[in-house]
Amino acid sequence: MSRALIFLALLAAFLAPRHAGAAVPGVLAVTPATGPVGTTFIVTGVGFTGRSAVRLIVLHLFPIASGGAGEQHVVDRSVPVAADGTLTLRVDSADFAPDNYLVLDEAAPGQTATHFTVIGGAAPLPGLPNTGGGGMSHRPGMEPCPPRSGSGRRT
Repeated sequence: MSRALIFLALLAAFLAPRHAGAAVPGVLAVTPATGPVGTTFIVTGVGFTGRSAVRLIVLHLFPIASGGAGEQHVVDRSVPVAADGTLTLRVDSADFAPDNYLVLDEAAPGQTATHFTVIGGAAPLPGLPNTGGGGMSHRPGMEPCPPRSGSGRRT
């Protein structure tokens, strides 16, 4: 079974209703939905009880050798909810493996969940533009290295 199918099966299990008649929980979203290792993902929530706290859990879901799926808590944090019922959590993926991650409200994991994907490669460093020049720059006062003997270069 592919990793994507395992992820979707686990996501469906978490999203299945669990508490009939329970109060409607808040709604979570993540931006961006996909980014390279090092991306800061922003989890936002609306519709939560104001002036409270919500325990958010970020799970790394991965297949295991026996054919099932495993999970690893990579973030487990109590997030304060503003008076208007909104919340924000910044998730730095610098130490995350490229894969799928599930974000859920611990109090209503089957009802309040969203996900994001970390892909290979690194996020660009802020403030360092790509000039397209590449290579080494010439510094005044520095002499170029003489050619190596036998390099076939004529001087």
